[in-house]
Order: sequence, then C-alpha cells, then structure tokens
Amino acid sequence: MKNRLLKLASMLLLAAPWLASAQIGPQPNYFWTRCIASASNEIAYGIAAANDGGVYVGGEFNGEMAIQGQVLTPRGAADAFLAKFDALGNKVWAQSFGNTGPDSIVKLAVDTQGNVIAVGSFVTSIALGTNTLTSQGQDSIIFVAKFDSSGGVLWAKRIFGFGSVFPSGAGVDTNGNVYVSGIGRREIGVDSEVLLPQDGSLNRIDMFV
Repeated sequence: MKNRLLKLASMLLLAAPWLASAQIGPQPNYFWTRCIASASNEIAYGIAAANDGGVYVGGEFNGEMAIQGQVLTPRGAADAFLAKFDALGNKVWAQSFGNTGPDSIVKLAVDTQGNVIAVGSFVTSIALGTNTLTSQGQDSIIFVAKFDSSGGVLWAKRIFGFGSVFPSGAGVDTNGNVYVSGIGRREIGVDSEVLLPQDGSLNRIDMFV
C-alpha cells in the first residue's frame, strides 16, 4: 500500500490545471498530465509555478527514473531531483543531486526573477553546482539552493544542528529574500549563528524560521 501511495503522489502532482493565472476562469481548465514512473519509487514533494507559465517539480527517487527520455540514476539510497516543464507539459530540463545517503527536495519557491529556491535534506554530503555541502555524521541536515530558470545553481547553503534537522516550509519575498522553516531537537546553525533550545532541553522538538 505504501508504494502505491507514493506512486500516486508522483503522478497526481504533475497534473496541471492552474499553470498560468491568465488562464484561470470561474472553473479551472485541465491542460495536461505527465507521469514520472519506474520500477522503483519516486516521490514529488514540491511543486511551484514558474513565471513563464511552466512548472518546477522536486522530490526524491531511489532507482533509475526516466523523464521524457532523460534517465536519472541515483548515487545512493535516494537522490533529490529537480525538473522544469513548460506550459505544454514538455520537459525543459531535469537534474539530480545526491551522494551515498538519502537526499530529497521537499519545498520549492519562485522569486520575481524566475529563479527557483529548492529546500531539502541530505546525509553525508551533496553537490549542488560547484558547491559541496557536508553534514556531521549520519544526521540529516537541510540544504537551501537557488537555481536560475535554466537549472544553473546560483548559490547553496546548509542549515545544520547537533542532531538531525528537517525542513517544513520555504518562501521568497519580492526583494529576493529567502525564508525557511523547519524542526530540530538540538542547537541549529545557519552560517555562524547558532540557535539554542529556549528551555535548555535537548529532547524536545523545536521549530525555527
């Protein structure tokens, strides 16, 4: 049952009745559906409308995955993927990221310039363009990466902790500032800033923004 639900999620998230706001009337119109499927599991967690009428989709996969003729091969237990489709449902580009540990894209957001912000999690290390981010031991930590509309990586950062941290939300404002929310049990670090639990406990789950 779990595998069936995961496949269904991937298939349904590529149905696109709302891609361009100019096309939305009193009743939504159906435009296209694309199925991404293979012999293994693939999960689409994040979706965001592109400024040019296309759509970005991100998630994870753990076996060879074909997207309109392009085959992505995972490097480890599961790799993150990010793909862009145009307004007609044609793949513009697709790429994967990962290492030996499980990696995934969880949330997407698009800024006014058409760049897409991808927020996800990884274990051990992950290469994003020329940026290689590393984790501490086997803990899962967060990556935040900005891609241009052609799939090029503009920058990448990590949010880490002394224990696993997980992303829960992402947003970007009109000035291009990026916002990320998530949860963790211990100290959480962003660049040189470290956030400490408010009550001093290392066992409770805290949220952060």
